Amino acid sequence: MMPEIEEENYPNDIWQAIYNHQFELMNKYHEVEVKNGFPDIETPLLLNDPADQLKIKEFCWRVTEELAEAQEALLSELPVTDDFKNHPHTMEELSDALHFLTEIFTMIGFDHQETFPPGGPEHDKVGSFFLPTYYLGLAANCLKNKPWKSSHLETDENKFIRHLREARCALINIFIGFGCSEDDIWDLYMSKNKINYKRIESNY
Repeated sequence: MMPEIEEENYPNDIWQAIYNHQFELMNKYHEVEVKNGFPDIETPLLLNDPADQLKIKEFCWRVTEELAEAQEALLSELPVTDDFKNHPHTMEELSDALHFLTEIFTMIGFDHQETFPPGGPEHDKVGSFFLPTYYLGLAANCLKNKPWKSSHLETDENKFIRHLREARCALINIFIGFGCSEDDIWDLYMSKNKINYKRIESNY
């Protein structure tokens, strides 16, 4: 069953609004992480700093994990349809992936506005779950300053950003494949966003 969503006016630029909401949520969770003993980090993260590169790669893995959970959820919500309302658990996990992927953009201080990509319900939904992780892997591979390396290599920032945008487009196309409009994606994002705030307030 899909969660109840309060009706509200949709922002003129949904992607910018999602970016803004995620930036605020990132700061809230950062306070929790520091309180729990995790390292304090300064944003924007620097693409050539080894420690910052590890943080970015951590979030690439968070997205990958959520996509794996989304595919597992989808397999429990068969048959696969073109109506996202038939797959509430899958949509929740995809929303988590969107949260974490958006946060990568916020952490590096990059505003990710771009054209809403094409897509359609004819996509192979189960197979398409791999595509964002493929592009995230390519993006992470641009960050070459690994802990076991003594050499320092400059990041190809244009290539990194290109692959990150490709991952974002691939993720959004999964939503589109389930019949989601921009407004639907906004609703799904905000529904989980509100849950996250409630978790912070309840010391989840």
